[in-house]
Amino acid sequence: MTDDATWDELCEASQYRPDLGADWVRENGEVLVSGDWLTESSTTEAQQVDITAAPGVIRLWRREVDVFRA
Repeated sequence: MTDDATWDELCEASQYRPDLGADWVRENGEVLVSGDWLTESSTTEAQQVDITAAPGVIRLWRREVDVFRA
């Protein structure tokens, strides 16, 4: 998102809408991810998340632990 006003509006809206998440990248490059979607999907530990990144995209998904695969 390149429009600061739109980003600010999304961040403000996310404070009142639990279904929205607002994510930030700090000046030091650290990524902060938040939102009720994390706990609603039973994701409460960093070890439960797989992350991949490419230019302009950060993808997070819940890692399935102890899943039997044939």
